Parts: sequence; structure tokens; C-alpha cells
Amino acid sequence: MARHILIADDQPRVRHALRLLLEQEPGVNVVGEAAEAKTLLAQVAARCPDLVLLDWGLPGMAAEDLLVPLL
Repeated sequence: MARHILIADDQPRVRHALRLLLEQEPGVNVVGEAAEAKTLLAQVAARCPDLVLLDWGLPGMAAEDLLVPLL
């Protein structure tokens, strides 16, 4: 069963590098990317990822405040 991962980081190079690395792993499917909190929350609701790789300094909301809606 594939694991669905969403990448959340405000730096495009970091998102791109993580996507490249993850897509080489069998059973891993990157279902989206987000550069800010509002987009992240919308994508989590729409795609229901198994894992979110979250940049602690993601713009738009403090990371600790993002954790509750992600659960």
C-alpha cells in the first residue's frame, strides 16, 4: 500500500529536493506541496495524506497551532 505524503515548506528548492528523494522510494506517493499554512490546511482536507512533512517555520500560522487542525 502506497503512503501518501504532503510536503509543507516555504522554500521551493526544499520542496523540490524532498519530492525528488521521496518519489524514488517504492510505495511513496507525494500528493501535494504547500508553501504556506492556508494552502497546507486546504490540501490536508482535500487529500488526506498519511504523513505531512512540516516546516516548523511555515508562514501563515505558528507550527504548534497547525498541529491541532492536522490531527
